[in-house]
Amino acid sequence: MRRQVRLLLVEDSKTYSMLIKGILQEMAKDEYLLRAVETVGQAAATLQDFDPDAILLDLFLPDSEGLDTLRRVKNIFSNKAIVVLSSLDDEETAFQAIREGAQDYLVKSETDPKTMERAIRYARERNQIEQALLQSQKLVRELLDSIQAGILIIEPTDHRIVDANSVAMEMFKASPQEVIGSVCHRFVCQDQLGRCPITDLGKKSDNSEQQLRQSDGRLLPILKTVAQVNLDGRERLVESFLDISSLKKMEEELRFLSLTDELTGIANRRQFMYTASLEVKRARRYGHAIALINVDVDEFKTVNDSLGHHAGDLVLRKLTQLISQELRDSDLFGRVGGEEFAIILPETDLKAAVEVADRLRVRVQTHTFKAEGRHIACTISLGVAAFDPQSDDLDSWLKRGDQALYQAKGKGRNRVEALEA
Repeated sequence: MRRQVRLLLVEDSKTYSMLIKGILQEMAKDEYLLRAVETVGQAAATLQDFDPDAILLDLFLPDSEGLDTLRRVKNIFSNKAIVVLSSLDDEETAFQAIREGAQDYLVKSETDPKTMERAIRYARERNQIEQALLQSQKLVRELLDSIQAGILIIEPTDHRIVDANSVAMEMFKASPQEVIGSVCHRFVCQDQLGRCPITDLGKKSDNSEQQLRQSDGRLLPILKTVAQVNLDGRERLVESFLDISSLKKMEEELRFLSLTDELTGIANRRQFMYTASLEVKRARRYGHAIALINVDVDEFKTVNDSLGHHAGDLVLRKLTQLISQELRDSDLFGRVGGEEFAIILPETDLKAAVEVADRLRVRVQTHTFKAEGRHIACTISLGVAAFDPQSDDLDSWLKRGDQALYQAKGKGRNRVEALEA
């Protein structure tokens, strides 16, 4: 069984009230439940036991007149559909009432079952749409607040900010007086002045990573979305942005971890091979000298077997620190295997590279490493190869470095061997 539509009639004319009751009975006497009162005060009193679906409202009552009547009733029944009852000579007031929130109006002298049914149905449907829109706007606002997005409303003709939310103010570290009226490029996308993706490039919307300039000059990485929308009949740019500095920091940390040996903190094999390929291209293009030193810790297996892998890891970390102290900032030092390392020396010929290698060998040989309460002596074998731009590629150069290292180990270890192209 369908629920009755509850109507509240606020009308001080008993004649018209009787007319309304008769029309409703003619329409469908069981479909509507009518409660009739004569004043705004009486209407307010019905809240105790009557929840109307729609209100039929005469604007001129004993305790209220004109649009003030509508305002008072809307304040009492904030989310109810209202149909204003108007006399034929006062339709202008009815139109004004609709602009102030009434959903429809009826001319009293023209009221009949057809117009009554249409007005009630239309008012309820329109009210439902309006309430859904209000709820949607509330949800959007709650969502924006929950994700802490900065929002700007921008005049597209001159890119001046006409409104901004509190999150944007906080991200700018600026007051409303500093933000409202300013050109948006003062704070966001300074390098895009004259190249707005919407007004200059003709896009409907744009999503991109940009930089936000705070009032103290600091730059903040942001993810920005901008689109042109119609707000209250005027075209505006709506720009939203999120602080992604934490994400950028995490990306940098992950990039560092992907290119760094976890144990020693120097370049891992992936980073070493990538940099080696760049150095080869550079050497070929400019004819610069470049040398490679392959390093292997002699008899390192005995350290792991006698003292354990934890002690072995400590020795490797201290050994890499020791070697790093002997290298230039421009040199690349990487771990390419368990106890195997490699060094790239830019702007270095074979003779100079051999000298560096022997200095490293002596430095390690004369150093005593401490691990697990023990003093440990280590030596290293080193193979040196210079890159020949005329005959070498990356693979042949690295292979020659390996061959030189094998010679050093084969001749008794703790020595340097070099091979020319």
